[in-house]
Amino acid sequence: MSAEFNALLNNLAHLTVSRTGEAKGSTNGKTSWLHAIAEALGEKLGDLAKSMVANSKLAGSSNEKVAAGATARLTADSQLFSMYMNAVSTVLKSIGEGNSAMARKQ
Repeated sequence: MSAEFNALLNNLAHLTVSRTGEAKGSTNGKTSWLHAIAEALGEKLGDLAKSMVANSKLAGSSNEKVAAGATARLTADSQLFSMYMNAVSTVLKSIGEGNSAMARKQ
């Protein structure tokens, strides 16, 4: 999971840096950096969802070894999806609330 997390952070950093010129507010129609963070985290969730769908199809296999392996991977992917979804929710909520607090103080 460490390699996956590092890849996620690298994707996040890349998206954030590549969109720096775009993060000038919503009035210009471009994506904000908060959207870039959400998109990067959402990509990982999408990958896990695709893996869950593929493994759910294999879990119904008539080959017991294939079905057992797919079921185990499906269970692991489901747990990872849940953990990432909770993390995404927490990250976006924390950043949003922090931005709101900063805006009130200005």
